[in-house]
Amino acid sequence: MKLQARVREQMQAHGIVQPGDRILAAVSGGADSVCLLYILADLRETMGFTLRAAHIHHGLRESADRDRDFTQALCDRLGIPCRTEHVDVRSYAAREGIGTEEAARTLRYRALEEICRDWEEEDKGPRVRIAAAHHMEDQAETVLYRLCRGTGIAGAAGMRMCRDRVIRPLLPFTREEIEQDLAQRGAGWCTDETNEDLRYARNRIRREILPALETVNTGAADHLAAFAREAAGIEDYLARQTGAAITRCLLEEGREPAPADGAVLCLERAGETLVRIRVESLLREDPLLRGRLLHAVLAGACGGGRDLTAAHAENLLRLACREGYGTADLPGGLRAVKTGGWPAFHTPLSPGAYIMRILSGEEREDLLRQAAGAGTALRLPENQYTKWFDYDKISSLPALRTRQTGDRIGIGDGAGGIRFKSLQRCMIDGKIPAPLRDRIVLPAVGREILWLPGCRIHEGFKVTERTEWILELRLPAGEGRPGNGLSAGGQMGEQDERKN
Repeated sequence: MKLQARVREQMQAHGIVQPGDRILAAVSGGADSVCLLYILADLRETMGFTLRAAHIHHGLRESADRDRDFTQALCDRLGIPCRTEHVDVRSYAAREGIGTEEAARTLRYRALEEICRDWEEEDKGPRVRIAAAHHMEDQAETVLYRLCRGTGIAGAAGMRMCRDRVIRPLLPFTREEIEQDLAQRGAGWCTDETNEDLRYARNRIRREILPALETVNTGAADHLAAFAREAAGIEDYLARQTGAAITRCLLEEGREPAPADGAVLCLERAGETLVRIRVESLLREDPLLRGRLLHAVLAGACGGGRDLTAAHAENLLRLACREGYGTADLPGGLRAVKTGGWPAFHTPLSPGAYIMRILSGEEREDLLRQAAGAGTALRLPENQYTKWFDYDKISSLPALRTRQTGDRIGIGDGAGGIRFKSLQRCMIDGKIPAPLRDRIVLPAVGREILWLPGCRIHEGFKVTERTEWILELRLPAGEGRPGNGLSAGGQMGEQDERKN
């Protein structure tokens, strides 16, 4: 079967071209792209697609003008519109501090994208596809290069037959098959003299490493390409599993974490929280998915994975496993913050989180009956979500606000007296994460803080047997559902008649 028929079969099998599609063939003038252009020109009518060509002039070789002229003449002969774009690879490489190979590839695809967009704006219709002429040996070289440089399954998958707008119809075929097809057509091509320059890593792989591997097994390139296809299937499967794991582990945007969420890992930039991950859910995932999940989340927050490595995901995982609070700096101006969780007693993030009640009469008696001890040494019920205070000592309802300079809490001195401790020190000693400290709304009387939820209450406002009116402050447990009584910010009404 002729190469053209086999290429058509592959294009149909992979569904990379449909009737009515538009294809921009990237033509350098080399054998691979010339062969591809001939085949696409032959197939355009029967497969029903529109064909144009593009030549990117990199300005790196003396023969670059020859390649441009050859490509233009070939396109004219085949009746294919061709557009040439010039790019300054050397200047770009120097400016970005990268090699000429990487710079040339970046500028080449950038120029091709621009040509595609211009075509789409000029004539509304299906998205324009870029046809690249990579073949089997290119795939083998890519896999070897990435493995040597360091990569995972995604990198080992090499190039895809179809990825975004790029299609590679010649990927399953060898360079030998391509040159045989050109010989049968009596067609010539241009030779890039830099392909012999062993200063370039890919040339060393092509000229030295791959031939050495073929002395071990003549099918080395074919086997590497087959490995890439299998790796691509594995990567696609893992990508789906990673997506499902992200759904399981990420907190929904706009939802405050609940006690059941436990510890939370946040990714922030300039003080804005971009992503929040439930640590408990993360650690339940398979170890392989944890790393992939964190890398994917980091890449999304960074706007791409260019500067990310496996080490960044590993550092983030170590932070997640750490006890309590911690931080880590990441690429792209990101900062990771690990809290010890956002339990209910750390989530009075608004005044409405508190429920206030004034207890008197039977309610007061019921509470005091539950207290152990004698005299003034009452031991009220232990409840991390509800606290009681001597309302006789409070001149008005406590203000509900975030911390201010000079705030303090009274603590026992061990001799029946009271000494004062700054709220800042109480928060530090209570291991309240720094990002939460300015968000917690606290009940305050002047500079006296009645209650730092999860840590302590003010000893100077404790209930005694002589207390006539008791102030009850409650934080709803669980999801913070409103309970009976009055939420903070409401009016005390009849229960506050003593203070009217």
